Amino acid sequence: MSMMGCRMPSQSLHKLSNLRLASKRSSSGGSASPSILRNPLQWYVAKLDTHPITTKCISSGLISGSGDLLCQSIIAKRKQQSTSHEFDWMRTLRFTLLGSFLVAPTVHSWYGMLMSRIPGTSLAAIGKRLFFDQGLFAPLFTPTFISMLTVLEHLSSPLDQVVEEKDVNNNDSNNHNNSDLLTHLTDRLKNDA
Repeated sequence: MSMMGCRMPSQSLHKLSNLRLASKRSSSGGSASPSILRNPLQWYVAKLDTHPITTKCISSGLISGSGDLLCQSIIAKRKQQSTSHEFDWMRTLRFTLLGSFLVAPTVHSWYGMLMSRIPGTSLAAIGKRLFFDQGLFAPLFTPTFISMLTVLEHLSSPLDQVVEEKDVNNNDSNNHNNSDLLTHLTDRLKNDA
């Protein structure tokens, strides 16, 4: 996971904390919360303060889903398919669900715990967090993500296979492909993790 070890520069952290302070001042002063139309970033930061997990789940789902759509578009262009490329909406839904209900809550909890156990901005603290993040969390979370993706693919594959096989073979006798979840999961983890 490339974002796991990514850290924001100190200037960006300073700007974000200033936005959070401004957001808290405006909400504690009795005025309404920031408007999404006037200042979307300040509104988002206010939502991170008032509803952190919900905001992160929605954000992660949107980012994961739109990232998958972008990936499908790039792959279609590389294969030089026509501009009328059909998106795999089930695939996008799977990534959106994983981003919302697996990645966001897990990463929220992990980084919250990591920051509370190893606080500070010194090089030693950052190095320790990076070590635990990349040495402990990433090797455990990557197979978890791949496993959950495989389970979701397996759960939605009977629907996809029935439609494809009836179109191609005009029968559904070859429905043994990927029917064994354990075999599919084992193969996936061997090849992708």
